[in-house]
Amino acid sequence: MLNSRCKFITFGRNGIHKMLKRCMTLSRYRTSKAINDQYVAKSIESKNKCSLGESTGNKKNNNQFSQRIVFSGIQPTGPLHLGNYFGAIKKWETLQYLNIPCIYSIVDLHSITLPQNPQRLRTNIQVVTACLLASGIDPDKSILFLQSQVPQHTELAWILGCSLTMARLGQLPQFKEKSSSLKEIPLGLYIYPVLQSADILLYKATEVPVGEDQFPHIQLAQHLARSFNNKFGYLFPHPKPSIRRRDSSQPFKKV
Repeated sequence: MLNSRCKFITFGRNGIHKMLKRCMTLSRYRTSKAINDQYVAKSIESKNKCSLGESTGNKKNNNQFSQRIVFSGIQPTGPLHLGNYFGAIKKWETLQYLNIPCIYSIVDLHSITLPQNPQRLRTNIQVVTACLLASGIDPDKSILFLQSQVPQHTELAWILGCSLTMARLGQLPQFKEKSSSLKEIPLGLYIYPVLQSADILLYKATEVPVGEDQFPHIQLAQHLARSFNNKFGYLFPHPKPSIRRRDSSQPFKKV
């Protein structure tokens, strides 16, 4: 089955570009239409209620976001392998057939936390997109989009980052692990977990399929959601990780 899907790659460069163009066209429309209409409208409504001084009980808050919404992302670091497929993509494909809103992103902004060759990055974005489509991700059943095409990701990351302390970020294990081998530490490597939290909270995701090593970052998203809700009224749900056993596929892992 996997081999038959990967035959998409044999369509050639023109075939891949046509499919990518179709996918990105659908992504732009569905991201701006479905997401903005559904989620931004609710956000404005929640802010209006907050400005009027309305209080919402925990029970009502939980019911407000009772619908499951799945979000996950993958970095465009090159062609996907079997570890990626069985560790993440296969579950993505299954979820999109369960009548659960699924939002999948190629998180290119996360890739540039370390130096990148621009041309190679553009090529990797196309290759990863083609591999996702070949592996069964259907833009008609789920939302597949390029992170950098939605500026609200970085806007929300800035807002969330302004309420976070450096001490809290410094506690994350991946920063300690990656920075230990670098003489000069890029700022992006330090603050990218805030962008990851914004990726999740922007779409009010309730479920995030991640590897075990990413659990501290989901805890950070939970912390930011709770802190924001306490200050400005209930807006973000409590995202929960859908834990996979540690494998060679961690969509948000820094490489």
